Amino acid sequence: MTKVEFTEKILMKQDLVDHLMNGISQEATHNDVNNENQLNSKSLTLAASIDWREKGPVTSIVVHASFSAAGLMEPFNYALLYIYLQNMKRYQIHQFLYNVHSQLRGNSQQCKQRSLTEFKSPTLAASIDWRTKGAVTSVKNQGNCGSCWSFSAAGLMESFNFIQNKALVDFSEQQLLDCVIPANGYNIHGCEGWPAYCVEYASKVSITTLKNYPYVRVQNKCNVTGTNNGFKPKKWNQVPNTSNDLKSVLNFSPVSVLVDANNWDGYQSGIFNGCDQSLIILNHAVLAVGYDKQGNWIVKNSWGPYWGENGYMRLAPNNTCSILKYNIQITA
Repeated sequence: MTKVEFTEKILMKQDLVDHLMNGISQEATHNDVNNENQLNSKSLTLAASIDWREKGPVTSIVVHASFSAAGLMEPFNYALLYIYLQNMKRYQIHQFLYNVHSQLRGNSQQCKQRSLTEFKSPTLAASIDWRTKGAVTSVKNQGNCGSCWSFSAAGLMESFNFIQNKALVDFSEQQLLDCVIPANGYNIHGCEGWPAYCVEYASKVSITTLKNYPYVRVQNKCNVTGTNNGFKPKKWNQVPNTSNDLKSVLNFSPVSVLVDANNWDGYQSGIFNGCDQSLIILNHAVLAVGYDKQGNWIVKNSWGPYWGENGYMRLAPNNTCSILKYNIQITA
């Protein structure tokens, strides 16, 4: 039985769903359940799985003997995250998970004015996946702050730092959330933002490590103490909006991309082509890390490792979800 099949059996049992949601609602008052560390905690996940097994006659799901308590944790993690996302109201998902700053056209034009020489490959590889080259850090979870822009930008800088300096280091999304603010000259307010501003900020101040400046899921006072020895991008530009251009720059490095993610919350696996192309709203920032031989884009999200394909999505070719419209690459 696969993880997804087992999870589906769990979700079909309303008494279990109610039981889990009751436990979640009690703990979520003071603990963010959409936190991968919380989802992995024995206090919630393992306890729920053991309790479920003891209620066998009630839920009546047959579990193979090979499913140990530890083995149950992964599908329960997946189920808990699925239940959590499905029970959020649509406006909450828009408010908390996406929130790319609304002034995209103005910001994009500013980015074009800052653009330097385009960095493209004269020949395209049939496929490329920067994960296989060790250039992509682990999938993170932005939680209930619409800080996708900081994760996309941090991921972009992490990968370029690896390509340039041969060191894979987790950078601080929290520094970007706290410091890329109006007081520092950026038209951003809290859990809303724009990846290009993050790159510009880091080019002036530098971005420090996640270990040095941990992510806490809310905006705090900017603290630049000890951040001046971090990574500083020197050159960056906007990618022209064609498939060949995006593929071309992906041959050099991952790319920060904006997308319409209105229908992404239920994605589990496979090739996604579920955007309404007639009603596109760019509301989410992610990291494109490659493409396959069929032209599907490989995208790293920031909704934790239990969403999608271990935190990733394969997005259908061409301009699906408007992936080609506003993208940023670092060139030096």
